[in-house]
Amino acid sequence: MRAPGSFTASSCIALIVYLQCVHLASSHRHKRGIFGGVFDFTDFVGQKDAQNRANEKMRALDEEHRRYMTTFCAQRCWDTWSAWGLCSDKCHSGSRSRTRGVKQLGSSGYPNTCRGFPCPGDRIQHQRCRIQCVNGGTSLTDICSCLPGFLGDCCENDITCPRILKPTHGDLGGVLNWPAPYDSVVTFSCLSGFALVGGPEHRRCLIDGTWSGSSNPKCEKITCTDLQSPKNGFILNAKPGYEVGDNIGFKCLNGFELRGANTLTCMARSGSFGNWSTEAPTCIKRWCGHPGSLGLGQVHGEDYFYEDQVTFTCNPGYKLVGPRRRRCLASGEWSSSHPSCLQIKCPQLIAPNHGQMMVKEVEPRTQVTFSCDTGFTLLGNSSLVCLEDENWNGTVPVCQAIECPDPGIPNHGSRDDDGHQFGRSAFFLCHEGYVLQGVPKITCLANGTWDSEAPSCQACPKDFYKVGRSDGGQCSPCPENSHTLLAAASTKEMCLCDRGYSGPLGGPCEEITCPVSDPPKNGRIVSCSNRFDGVCVYECDEGYYLARGSSQRACAESGEWDGFPPQCRACPINTYKADVNSCLPCPLNSRTLKEGSSRTECVCSEGFHGPPGGPCVDVNECDSNNGEGPCEQACENIEGGYMCRCTIAGYKLSEDGKTCKPAKQCTNLTETDAPAFGGLVCHWYVEENSQQCQVKCNPGYEYPTRTNLYETCGPATGFIWSFQRSDPNATIDPCVVEFFPDFRLEADSAYFVRACRDLTEDDKKEVRLMFAETLNNDTICYKRNTKLCDVKNIDIICGESQIRRRRDASGQTREDVIDSVHIAFDVFAEKPEKEIKNCRQICSSLNIPDRYCKNQATCERIYKRFLKAAMIYAKGKLEKLFEEDRHKAVFHAASRRFESAGGNVSDVMVDCGAGMESVGSRGVCLPCLPGTYYSKADGGCRPCPPGTSQSLLQQTSCQPCPPGMTTQRQGAKYCEVCPPGQYGDMCQGVCQCVHGTCDRVTGQCMCSSGWEGDLCDRDIPGCREGHCFQKSTCVDVLAPGTGFRCVTQ
Repeated sequence: MRAPGSFTASSCIALIVYLQCVHLASSHRHKRGIFGGVFDFTDFVGQKDAQNRANEKMRALDEEHRRYMTTFCAQRCWDTWSAWGLCSDKCHSGSRSRTRGVKQLGSSGYPNTCRGFPCPGDRIQHQRCRIQCVNGGTSLTDICSCLPGFLGDCCENDITCPRILKPTHGDLGGVLNWPAPYDSVVTFSCLSGFALVGGPEHRRCLIDGTWSGSSNPKCEKITCTDLQSPKNGFILNAKPGYEVGDNIGFKCLNGFELRGANTLTCMARSGSFGNWSTEAPTCIKRWCGHPGSLGLGQVHGEDYFYEDQVTFTCNPGYKLVGPRRRRCLASGEWSSSHPSCLQIKCPQLIAPNHGQMMVKEVEPRTQVTFSCDTGFTLLGNSSLVCLEDENWNGTVPVCQAIECPDPGIPNHGSRDDDGHQFGRSAFFLCHEGYVLQGVPKITCLANGTWDSEAPSCQACPKDFYKVGRSDGGQCSPCPENSHTLLAAASTKEMCLCDRGYSGPLGGPCEEITCPVSDPPKNGRIVSCSNRFDGVCVYECDEGYYLARGSSQRACAESGEWDGFPPQCRACPINTYKADVNSCLPCPLNSRTLKEGSSRTECVCSEGFHGPPGGPCVDVNECDSNNGEGPCEQACENIEGGYMCRCTIAGYKLSEDGKTCKPAKQCTNLTETDAPAFGGLVCHWYVEENSQQCQVKCNPGYEYPTRTNLYETCGPATGFIWSFQRSDPNATIDPCVVEFFPDFRLEADSAYFVRACRDLTEDDKKEVRLMFAETLNNDTICYKRNTKLCDVKNIDIICGESQIRRRRDASGQTREDVIDSVHIAFDVFAEKPEKEIKNCRQICSSLNIPDRYCKNQATCERIYKRFLKAAMIYAKGKLEKLFEEDRHKAVFHAASRRFESAGGNVSDVMVDCGAGMESVGSRGVCLPCLPGTYYSKADGGCRPCPPGTSQSLLQQTSCQPCPPGMTTQRQGAKYCEVCPPGQYGDMCQGVCQCVHGTCDRVTGQCMCSSGWEGDLCDRDIPGCREGHCFQKSTCVDVLAPGTGFRCVTQ
């Protein structure tokens, strides 16, 4: 009940809308309504009675307005209904629905036609639906159970199988109408001469609409297997493949005959293969029969088939007349005629001269023996036998008189005789220098032997001689001190004087002697004999060797000394006498002080020590001074001395050869080389000739490009500072400010609301504001009036629709369609300061006592602990709100009620902002430096790849270089102009200009003076650019330049 004179927002709106809907009679302050009354708002406000009357009239206006707007908006608010949707359950009690949309909305969010009022009625209509089971189907709880052969939600579809084509050379039966109904059986058959293969003869239509079996059969031609030709035979009409009804014939080779049928026929059987009418025949050899017996002989051989042979032999004393062998021919007959055996007879013989013959019959052959008279011997066969060929086995022998063998002629002698027959003799003589050994005469006896052995001639021994031929005598000795060269000397003159003696042939001989010898200068005679073959031995003094002549001289047969007189010469310096005629160098690392020295006079050279004559060993000069000897850094002992070396890289030996001086050193870094917001602490390591500078950053700054914060220079870097190895002009990267990491939560809250998908962007904006306000009202991000966090990134995701039943005030059950909706959001910790360098200010703003902020490290730790604790507090508040206090999470927005259905909250997460990475165990965030970008894949800052650059700090990508520029290395801050001879994208184009340069962007040639053409490869004719005076000829001058010269005619 409203107090008299009071107004409500709805009554004011209703009155205003009503006055807008009716025709306005005038625009004065007094308005006339459709009831004829006049309303004076001044009186209406000022007087109580007037207020009561006005209130009554306002109530009447409200009621009238509602009735009017119901009709007015129902006709103008909605679009037409859509078609009914599908039934949710066709075969039972299902439902279907249709929808309608609202016409174009005005700026107020209500339909323009309804002037600010919501559309009356429902947006969605539901209707029950049901379809009965057909074809004998039975209704179960929620589906139709169909009889075999039917399927579908309501058994409305027949089960059929697809058409099957009849096989080639075959037929198909069993099905009249296609597609074939369930449980139909189709039968396959083939034409005559064909058989079914590869599938069953019958196939049945199954419950799933497919045919039984895996595939249809085929009709294949029935064939018989190929036959092989019989051994020793062949097939008359062979061909590849035989079909039913084909005939084949067989024939044998000459000498063979067919056993079995000569013709076979291919006949059908079950399956695709046929059978032959009978077994294949074979070819066997022809038989000639027994060849017959042989009188007075034998037949050899037991096989009488084609190509077999038999042989014939006769008994002893008989010969075979006819063929010895007969062969079984291809015709079945034996070759040639049958042989026979006849008796053997040889010709009559005559006895030899001075001999006898005796004939003896020895069955089955005749034998004849022969003998000679006394004094004769038989030459030839002593007997002969008559052979089968009627010839004797040899010739008749002869009788020859007995004769003694030839006694021979002795060496160095002669023989005289008148024959070698019985009773005759032979006589023997020896040559000069030889004497006879044996009898000089021998006689031939009756038994054919000599009465004595033949004699021999023996030579006179050396130093003896014999004169003339004889059948006896003795050898004479040579004169004294003489000899013969060989045995069998025939004269005295063959006796020669012995060595050391001289005289005529045959003597007498006298002894030979040489004159007395003198000793050489710087030498002496060791021993000497001046008789023939006597030797004088010479020796040089110590330190002297035999330079010329002989060390030994013998007395020759001529009475003179052989060889040359000896000469002694002193051994050169640094050598010693090794033997009679040679000098050798002194032992290794030794020398002599003069010529003509002995080995003991060889003394050790400088740097070596040892006894006289060696051996000499090296003196190690590096033993002193802890192995460095006289050297400053390192000493290396060498043969006979030492060598100093510099072991520190970059140093070299000084002129004195012992001390070391720098050859290469690093440039010292100064204050100007220090990084921005930091400094350098440098150390020089003399023993390594290297330097190392540690980068020290100011509080709140970090050095991100080196994990160890060091820059080095020395031998390992080629005496170039590590930050300048890629770019000599590079400087040390600056220290960058450190940032605190972000602490955040990810949350997902579930709600129910109607018509979520109808939310406009303005509606969603309102929902986000109201949702954030709801969280703030629950002090999610506040504690003791201190703001701890911010709610950001609120996202609204509409889910599935569902029907919710509820009872209204009258007790009626109503069904409402509601949508599930997820509202996802992030909660970020509130950071008073982002940069670590403002740590003191942070402690002050958070009221942290100074004792906890006494240094940078504790300040960072306390601040991050504070931020994480704030997020843990917010997480607990959210979990309680979505689980225990869901009623507090309910809010209204966009004319809808959002009912909480719980939610999920993640653990506290730590991350850095865009373009920054987390560095080190401290967990601070550093921005990516120029020349780098943040890579999500790697989770850190990475150098820009070649061909790109980045000149800014804290970036997430690198910029590609424009045409005509590139970077040759990674991590570039700026792009560089293409090198000469290259152009285009990434400078990959190669300049083809012959006499000129390329535009670094387009590659177009810019020709040098005197050249033209696309590639600057044509010389510009100078005479084209200028001309000569009359009576002169213009001659072009080759590039460079466009010169010409004038030649006077």
